[in-house]
Amino acid sequence: MVTKHSKALYEDLRCEKCKGFCHPPFLRCRDDHLNCQRCYSMNRTCQICDDQDVVEERLYFLQLLHSYLDFPCENTKHGCTFEERGEIVSYHQLDCPYVVTECLHMKCNWIGNPSNIIDHYRNDHIDNLIVDQPDFKRLIELKEKDGDITMINVVKQYDKIFRVDLIVTPSTGGLRTNAFNFEPFQPVNHFYASIEISMNNGEKWPLRDRCRFVANYRSQDPSDIIICNESSRFKKSTHSSMYFEHTVEIKNMNTMPMYMSDSSSYDENGNDEDYDDNEGDDDYFEDDDEYSDEDDADDDEFEDEDEDDVFYGPELVEDKLDRSQYQKRNDDGRGLFK
Repeated sequence: MVTKHSKALYEDLRCEKCKGFCHPPFLRCRDDHLNCQRCYSMNRTCQICDDQDVVEERLYFLQLLHSYLDFPCENTKHGCTFEERGEIVSYHQLDCPYVVTECLHMKCNWIGNPSNIIDHYRNDHIDNLIVDQPDFKRLIELKEKDGDITMINVVKQYDKIFRVDLIVTPSTGGLRTNAFNFEPFQPVNHFYASIEISMNNGEKWPLRDRCRFVANYRSQDPSDIIICNESSRFKKSTHSSMYFEHTVEIKNMNTMPMYMSDSSSYDENGNDEDYDDNEGDDDYFEDDDEYSDEDDADDDEFEDEDEDDVFYGPELVEDKLDRSQYQKRNDDGRGLFK
C-alpha cells in the first residue's frame, strides 16, 4: 500500500525537469539537481541550471530506494501497464513495445513509433536531409552548435532503425561518435556501427577503434567516444563545407568473422561475456606505413595480460594480425585506421 511516507520517498527519485522517475546510473550536477537520462541526453547539461558538469554518481540511498520500490514503466502514458521493482522495470524499458520517439529535427513536435521515423523524415523534412540511398535506408541531417558539426545518420538495417552521430570539432580535428537504436530490443549489444570517412584528398579511413556497440536509445547516458583529439592530419584533411562524405553501416557481429581466444569466457554465439564496452583508449590517427616489424611484440610478452579475453572486432581477422601485435598497437594509442 502506498502511504504518505512512501510517496515522499518516490519524490527523491524524480527528475527535477520532467518529474519522471530516475533510474541508475543517477546523474547529478554540482547544485544537486537530479536529471533523468532522457532529459540530460537532450543537450548534455543540467536541465535546471544548465551546468555542464553533470556526473554519474553511485548514491547508496537512492540505489536502495530504487531496488525496493515499485515503479511504472516510463511508457505508461502510451498504454503500457507494466509496474515492478526498479531493477526489473529498468530492464523492461529496454524492450518495451510501447516506446515512442520524437523527431530529431528542430522545431518539430512529431512523436510516434520509432519504426515510422524514416517515413516522417521523408514526408516532412526531405528538403533538410541528405539522402544517401534511393530507398531511403540512410538519411543524414546536419546540425551546428558552438562550433561543433553534428552529422546525424538515420540508418535502416535488419528491419530496425538506428541513429549514428558523428560530432566534429573543425578547430581541433576532434571527432566523436555515438550509436543508438530507436526501437529498444535485446540483445542490442550484438550490433555495432562501422564508419568510413572519405577525405577531400581521396583517402578513405575506416575507423578501427574497438567494437562500439549500439546502445538502446535513451535507455542509458550516451557517453561520447573520443576518436581523435588535436589531430592535425584530420584537421587539414576535412572539407571546407559542413558535410564530408562518410559511410555508416550497422553490423551484426554474430554474422561476421571474428577473433576467438582460447578462453571459455566466450558464449556459444562467439560473444565475449567479459567484454567491457566502457573501456576506452586515447587513440589518435597514425599512418600504417610507420609501423615496422620492430614494433611487433612476441606473444610471450602478453601471455599474462589481464585482457586476454577482450574481443577487438572483425577487423582483427581481416588484417591478419595476431593478438599481440594488435594489443601493442592499441595500448600505444595507434592503429585507429586501416
